[in-house]
Amino acid sequence: MILQMAWLVALGVLAPLSVSATVIFSDNFEANSAGDITCATLESTNGYTFCREEPDRATNPSSISIAASIPGSNVPFPSGSRAMRVFSDGLTLQTDAGVLISGSNNYMPANAWWQVAMYVNNFGNEVTIANTRPMKLFYPCNGEYPCQTNYFMIQTSVNTSYEPFNSNTLPVPSNGDMWLVARDNMQGTANWAGASEPGNADKLGQTSLSERIRPNRWNIIRCHSDFTNTSSAKLDCWIGPKGSALTHVLRWHGGTTVQGYAFTWTIPQARGHVQMFWPSTVPAGGTTGSRLYMYFDDFYLATSESDLPNYSGNPGGDVTPPVAPVGLRIQ
Repeated sequence: MILQMAWLVALGVLAPLSVSATVIFSDNFEANSAGDITCATLESTNGYTFCREEPDRATNPSSISIAASIPGSNVPFPSGSRAMRVFSDGLTLQTDAGVLISGSNNYMPANAWWQVAMYVNNFGNEVTIANTRPMKLFYPCNGEYPCQTNYFMIQTSVNTSYEPFNSNTLPVPSNGDMWLVARDNMQGTANWAGASEPGNADKLGQTSLSERIRPNRWNIIRCHSDFTNTSSAKLDCWIGPKGSALTHVLRWHGGTTVQGYAFTWTIPQARGHVQMFWPSTVPAGGTTGSRLYMYFDDFYLATSESDLPNYSGNPGGDVTPPVAPVGLRIQ
């Protein structure tokens, strides 16, 4: 059997056993046919623990489907020919649409890397309206979702009212331009000494405004969390267009300085999280509503940056995400 597997590796039918050894979860949606898809299918075929959509709501519908193309775009998908389309209409009332991955304790480890390719469409009948704080993008939990057992949550924001810049630099609403912002106010204590007021000391925004999520392009969003040290939690994110170098836009490391002011971030214990829901609530936190047309591809959760997809110019990982062979049987 070992010789047979080695032969299949040599032919390129099977990937070497060491490939993606530290990938915890990945999905490039190539297992799905284009069109409407049920949550039951996403759970049984793609391996998600839970899925949510509300397509029948009258005023705030949300839906998930599988797309083979994007209106107005001729840009190839990051990998293959499929992506997950998420529509969330939260203009007047909150709505939810997304998928959840989960496992046992520290399924999302204390030191975790994750990445997704995200396309926000603003064309034709898919006109995105991103208002104030549009959505919760990555929502980890150390218990059942929704929760208050997480060390952080990553949301998007149209203005930079989060520290360290605390200013508005984009039109509100925008047509899909969004910053990344983080909340720590679940468990643990983050404090930036340069906050404009005490209540803003734990509002962790982009530490660089040189890149952001932009409409009508594939945005590669890569993040890293490190909760292995109770006295110095860390959170980083990078953004960039597919095929170009990623820009380090968010860096909050406990025990360092940010814009010349001390930053501390302590947590009650060194641990990870048992699940992550993504994307999530629209709008986030009772803010002015948004209507978002989004496409996602190549979601990865891993323990190493090197196991994240690399698209020629993006640092880290293999260029092509591995795809399991179909119909292959080894005896």
